Amino acid sequence: MLVWCFVSSQVKQKCFNWQFVFIRPPSLSVLEKRLRGRKTETEESLQKRLDTAKAEMAFGEQEGNFDIIITNDELEKAYQELRQFILPEIKSLQQDKKT
Repeated sequence: MLVWCFVSSQVKQKCFNWQFVFIRPPSLSVLEKRLRGRKTETEESLQKRLDTAKAEMAFGEQEGNFDIIITNDELEKAYQELRQFILPEIKSLQQDKKT
């Protein structure tokens, strides 16, 4: 994911009509709690993931890197925000395809 974040700024400069979405956790502490709750990480891998997430969140918050930032605090709410953002673009592409 970190690679995608840093590549996105370069890609965004060259692409037309692309929409860039950053989905972030509510906080690093919430992310850590979620990851620990899954019990799928070693302490070392958990720290690496948190360090990566910290860098990604800093990049995601920078002005102009993404068209929308969605906080994944409640799944349904985050889904609705994403849907509201992307649906008009999908409809536009469908109309363009018809003509």
